[in-house]
Amino acid sequence: MGAGVLGLPYAFSYLGWAGGLLLLLLAGGVSLYTSALMAALHDLNGVRHNRYRDLGEAIIGRHNSLLFIAPFQFIVMVRVRMRRRCSICDAALTAEPRRWVWASPTS
Repeated sequence: MGAGVLGLPYAFSYLGWAGGLLLLLLAGGVSLYTSALMAALHDLNGVRHNRYRDLGEAIIGRHNSLLFIAPFQFIVMVRVRMRRRCSICDAALTAEPRRWVWASPTS
């Protein structure tokens, strides 16, 4: 389950049922359209492109791909790793196992 799915209740509470459903249908349509584009470009000029980077190289060239796509992918990778490490450290530092084990249901 992704963060987008976890944010849906807040979006619906802010936009209401009509606005929330409209936004959900719009996001689903955009996702379907981009998936169709990716599927169409997967086999471009008789060559299969199994990674985003390969597809980017085929569309905008190797030099521009290294200039634009590779740094973006690196930044995303570093940010995901930093966030995951921070959440693991936060969970480890805030854990109180004794309280969990010895807490009685009446206290």
